[in-house]
Amino acid sequence: LNRFSLFVKMRLIILFVSSVPVSPSSFCLSWSDAMSSCTHLVGGSHLADLKTTEDLLFVSSYLQSDNHLLLLWTGLNDQQVTCLPLWSDGSPYNQTNTMTLLPANQTDCFAFQRNATGPGYFLTPFFCDFTLPFICQYQSKLRTQCISINQILLILLNIA
Repeated sequence: LNRFSLFVKMRLIILFVSSVPVSPSSFCLSWSDAMSSCTHLVGGSHLADLKTTEDLLFVSSYLQSDNHLLLLWTGLNDQQVTCLPLWSDGSPYNQTNTMTLLPANQTDCFAFQRNATGPGYFLTPFFCDFTLPFICQYQSKLRTQCISINQILLILLNIA
């Protein structure tokens, strides 16, 4: 558990953030390797799709307590069609408020970046081959508002 932070949202989205304060580089991956790593954590997991303002604020508020996370990979990318960002589930990105000074034709993956001038994080296009921490998402198929400790332990065993 010391290698991963885990939190549960009432909609039963479980997010795993790869981070280790002592040696963050050992848990930093390129975008495609991060996507692959998320996919292998638990069936149905993937890089996080932060589609709504609520999702962005929820994850941002959680990350505020982790001062060393400046950039981390999300599921947003425009690798299939340049300038048409899609989430990892194939749904379109419906906002245009990303900030970057980097060339659009070389930055096909999107990172969640800490705002240096204010609170929170924002999405920014970034170089896919850079290694960054990443955030994975798993949408539980359960209909209840409870997750049993056995399910959480099974997930933790799969990521340890």
